[in-house]
Amino acid sequence: MFDNRVKQLYGTYYFQKEWSKGKLAVIHEGKVKAFNDYPIRYDLGNQHVEMKVRNGLVPNDKQQIIKIIGEQYLKKFEFIHKETKKPLYFERCADYKTEKPLTGFFEVLYKGKKASLLKYTTTYVQKGNEMKTLGIGSRNERIQRKVRYYLSKGGTTFKIKRRKKAILKALTDKQTEVKAYAKKNKLYFAKVDDLVKIIAYYDSLQ
Repeated sequence: MFDNRVKQLYGTYYFQKEWSKGKLAVIHEGKVKAFNDYPIRYDLGNQHVEMKVRNGLVPNDKQQIIKIIGEQYLKKFEFIHKETKKPLYFERCADYKTEKPLTGFFEVLYKGKKASLLKYTTTYVQKGNEMKTLGIGSRNERIQRKVRYYLSKGGTTFKIKRRKKAILKALTDKQTEVKAYAKKNKLYFAKVDDLVKIIAYYDSLQ
């Protein structure tokens, strides 16, 4: 019988729970080494990547062990999204000049010569809503995600809101052209896919 007095934690800290073949750029002895086609998982809660490798300690042993790689050694990585089947790209936050240091990795939505659009995802635990005096609600907790968007431009990386006024202000040097392009193509600044197109257009302007 289920005991509702026992607190449960729902959700996951992983970007996606399933393992996916990925590529990693790892710093080893001062050089960047590529690891391709290894099963990996991105742990958002701890901001590190887990990678399955064969146990090399025992000859001919096919058993796999899990290596944990954090931002100290991991520069960037990519893997395939389980639903869209499209590759997702990540780069460590430490390689970007942000107002405040950020741990972990940015998801790179668009990377250009003048501007890049980045997504930063973290997790937190949402407490239960139990009211003991009334005997209602639940003690259960749930892992939730918090998503923020950043624009990298002019050597600095700063947080942005997906609002027309905020984006145009950030792209003030080409504000007129960007505004006209978005209007002509019926693009919405709040929609991520459209915002990628807007930033890509801005990046193409001379």
